[in-house]
Amino acid sequence: MKGLREEVLVALDPLREALRADAREEAEEIKSRAAEEVEAVLAAAQQRADEVVADAEAQGTAGAKAAAALRSARARREANELVLAKQETLRRSLVDQVVLAVQRMRGERRYTAWVDHLTRRCHEALGPEATVTPSPSGGVIGEVGSRRLDLSVPVLAAATVEAHAVEVRQLWTQ
Repeated sequence: MKGLREEVLVALDPLREALRADAREEAEEIKSRAAEEVEAVLAAAQQRADEVVADAEAQGTAGAKAAAALRSARARREANELVLAKQETLRRSLVDQVVLAVQRMRGERRYTAWVDHLTRRCHEALGPEATVTPSPSGGVIGEVGSRRLDLSVPVLAAATVEAHAVEVRQLWTQ
């Protein structure tokens, strides 16, 4: 310091030392508070990160469960559709077998008696004025005006299989 005498400068040394000590102490306190604040911020950040990870895991688990449930439901539906399709194929095959069995009876006396019985049924249902004609697939078809009664072999075979649905279902449940 210019212009001050040596003895004044020496006299100011304790004051300068006291100011330096106070500054160091205040700096240490600031540094200590800053370290505590950093520690608190890091702890809060870690806690939030843990919460985010836990939430993400929960959402991931829920999403995976939902996706698995969807896949499972889809698989069950597809399996059920396959079973129903196979059952329908078997039912149609049974109807076809009945149709063929009846058609093989053509020319036999019991087939002729059966067609006569179907003809009577058409007249009973539609009246005596009904026109009853043989069906190309076997059986008969009766008509009067806009009314029609189809007693052909395929229609009767399908109706018979349907009428015995409980017994037919047992074919694929055993």
